[in-house]
Amino acid sequence: METLKKYDVEPLTPWRSITELAVSPNSRVILFTRVTVNDEEDAYDSHLWATSVKTGESRQFTHGLGRDFSPLWSPDGGDIYFLSTRSTGEQEEPKARLWKIPFKGGEATLFIEAKHSIESPQLSPDGKRVLFLSSVEEESEARGDAEETDVIWVKKLIYKQNGVLKLN
Repeated sequence: METLKKYDVEPLTPWRSITELAVSPNSRVILFTRVTVNDEEDAYDSHLWATSVKTGESRQFTHGLGRDFSPLWSPDGGDIYFLSTRSTGEQEEPKARLWKIPFKGGEATLFIEAKHSIESPQLSPDGKRVLFLSSVEEESEARGDAEETDVIWVKKLIYKQNGVLKLN
């Protein structure tokens, strides 16, 4: 009987996915998250990319270690806000923080950090406030009971009652 030869299984083509589109306020640039497979780390990498609507040319907008995702434009189109698991230099578990970077170029700066990962960030129309989701412990002072906090504590959420999102 013949024995089978040992072989390696590798993908025929590199896998890529595009998610989370964000159109600039002037409708000239589209930001998106590009997800790729990192075979060496057995993980996914994600970075923000920018595409010109006029030329169709794309360029990688964020670089480095960590996953970058959920791009948001500032109302004036000058800054990009995004979530990233990039390190802040401290030894800790990776978590999503909100970062800010000028669209014309420069370094990303940490904009908001919470105790737990941030999810679903949104800017107010005037760009002065940020709304996001994050876990908060029951005994936390940031529950909204304290007088000097701007945290809104939502304990009950009715989702899609008659097709409409409602908060209780």
